[in-house]
Amino acid sequence: EIAFAKAGGIDYWAFLLYDENNSMSQGLSLYRQSAKRKDVNFCAIASAGTFGPPSKWQAGIERIVGLMKEPGYQTVCGGRPLLYLFRLEDKWIQAWGGPDASRRLFDNLRGSVKASGCGNPYIVLMHYNAATAKRASDVIGADALSDYAQSVNAAGAPYAELAATARAYWEKCAATGAEVVPLAMAGWDRRPRVEHPVPWETWQKPGAGMEKFVVAPTPKELAAHIGDAMAWAGARPKQCPARTVLIYAWNEHDEGGWLCPTLGPDGRPEKSRLDAIAAMRLCPHGR
Repeated sequence: EIAFAKAGGIDYWAFLLYDENNSMSQGLSLYRQSAKRKDVNFCAIASAGTFGPPSKWQAGIERIVGLMKEPGYQTVCGGRPLLYLFRLEDKWIQAWGGPDASRRLFDNLRGSVKASGCGNPYIVLMHYNAATAKRASDVIGADALSDYAQSVNAAGAPYAELAATARAYWEKCAATGAEVVPLAMAGWDRRPRVEHPVPWETWQKPGAGMEKFVVAPTPKELAAHIGDAMAWAGARPKQCPARTVLIYAWNEHDEGGWLCPTLGPDGRPEKSRLDAIAAMRLCPHGR
């Protein structure tokens, strides 16, 4: 997978952090053990669960600092380690003791990263609502806004509609006055999870909503959307100083968003999406 990502022009993976003994941490664990990890950088997506209650804040901070000290941790803005924060909600701010306590948590995180010699972290708050994202960002002192995924709640919607939804979200984030990391969407199709619900989505009834999905993009459509996100960021150096674009996703196969090759009918890796992205990045007009 590292080799595929490198060939496709992917600069880094953003790993959502789970407890280290959770099976969902296997991807990050395998990446960290790989002799080829230097070919693709990485960064972390922290969540409220990364820190837990105040009694566990320091352990969460130390884990993040440890990752940032590893070789290949992605930096932006001249050496600032990149950290995404997954959908911080008001309920977590209250669970941490309110806005002032939450700000102390992230001030402590920022101070610990600086003290480790890694520099001032560039914290990007992910949320599906731009106004909520800005409000939470102001509470904790984040640097920019983005999201993990945007969706279209329609039956067989064309991919162009999903791409337009993502672009509209960049504009909504920018309208708050915050810095922005544009999110590009490789697709949205939850039918595998609808047909066979995952354990953590207790609200999902088997088969309920099978008619709602986005038609998968052609490789050319996907590359054009990612190129649009890159051009959007490049044209706004003050609002997009990190000069990075986040793509949903490398391997969210059961939600319809993936770049990781799958097996084609002939049993060989089907990597046309990555080939199209690589070609787009090499085109002469700067994308």
